[in-house]
Amino acid sequence: MSESQPARRGAITITRENDLKVDGQRDWVSAESYASLEQEDLIRAVSTQDGSLMLRSQDRGRSWTPVEGIGPNKPLDASRHLHTSVATLCLDPDNGMLVRFLTEAIESAREGDIPYADAVGMGPHFQRVYYEVSRDGGRNWGPRQLLIEQGAEYDEQHWARDVWYGQSSLILEGRRLHRLPDGTIVAPCYLWPTKEHIERIFAEEARPQELWDDAVYYVQSVCLLGRWREDLSGIDWQSGGPILLQGGYTPAGTCGSDEPTLAFLDDGKWLAVLRTSTSHVQEFRDKNIPFLRQCSVSTDNGMSWHDARSLTFGDGSPVYSSSAYSEFIRSSKTGNWYWIGNVLDVPTFGDCDPRYPLQIVELDPLTLKLKRDTLTVIEDKGPEDLERVRFSNFRIYEERGSGDFVLLMTKGYSELQEGYPNLPFPSYRYRIQLPD
Repeated sequence: MSESQPARRGAITITRENDLKVDGQRDWVSAESYASLEQEDLIRAVSTQDGSLMLRSQDRGRSWTPVEGIGPNKPLDASRHLHTSVATLCLDPDNGMLVRFLTEAIESAREGDIPYADAVGMGPHFQRVYYEVSRDGGRNWGPRQLLIEQGAEYDEQHWARDVWYGQSSLILEGRRLHRLPDGTIVAPCYLWPTKEHIERIFAEEARPQELWDDAVYYVQSVCLLGRWREDLSGIDWQSGGPILLQGGYTPAGTCGSDEPTLAFLDDGKWLAVLRTSTSHVQEFRDKNIPFLRQCSVSTDNGMSWHDARSLTFGDGSPVYSSSAYSEFIRSSKTGNWYWIGNVLDVPTFGDCDPRYPLQIVELDPLTLKLKRDTLTVIEDKGPEDLERVRFSNFRIYEERGSGDFVLLMTKGYSELQEGYPNLPFPSYRYRIQLPD
């Protein structure tokens, strides 16, 4: 994109500048947040080749100082190591506690391997989530606590509903947590289920037998619901209801859903927009079944979900989107919710590409549809970009004072792109200015 898009009356405007990328940074920014309610310091986490690195900025992100290393990786054998990364950060807007969530997972140590790809039973299942609480803006952290759901049946092995270490796990990476007015902390996440759980779901939906091989990729969106303990020493957790889609030869695909993102409407509804996929791309193309962004609604604070359907624009036309990350964010300036994702002009059939353009669009809170006339490109493939370039896996927050959104993104590529991973991966910081 150009450094700024021309402004038009009532339009969303985008500007871009280069962002810091530290030596050894593996990919995109893992998390970024204000460090406290009182000061303007920002705190950032990035994943490196040997663990994670925390950085602090005191000038609104223009410069950064490394403050803490997390790790390093712990070798387990010749092909595996234990990797600790920062999954997300959450500054509680009421009590000022800063929470750092960490993932400890067994990953492939072989150079060039994708840690989670085709690694069911090693990467996604051998994983735990921990969290730490800071009372001083991330300068010091309390004891590391294993996230364990409340209830006598839960422990270090069976640490959440449907989660047993070594058999299944919950993934929290990159999720934006929310605190509701009643104090509930909502953590959107997704489950890598057990084999038995998947077989039950497939049988209930009468899935065609030829699509059962996608069991190894099947995931299920859910929310964790937390409440602060009285002394603010930690958070008590419980699982919300699973977000189920009709799988099979449908626009929702064959692999369940993951990377849920939530909008909380004033009438009490929660809207979840989900990522879906399939490994049967050619079959879906042959049958002319396009993939459409899926969504679902809860009216009981995430305990159950219903009205699963394809996301649409206000005129009923479908939202074409590849299998990729997306995010909701609400503006304190306008009071509106905005969805950011790869919105395409043509359908895909379960592909992870193309992941361009990346666009932002306003949500209509009454119809739960997207307002097409607000659709604005944040980033798109340029003439110099390779075919499988990706603009995805971003992080976003609202800047204090201006009310602008700040979006952090590293240019990426499909693993199928010739030359990967030895390609340039520049990082950018986008300012998204909303109309008054």
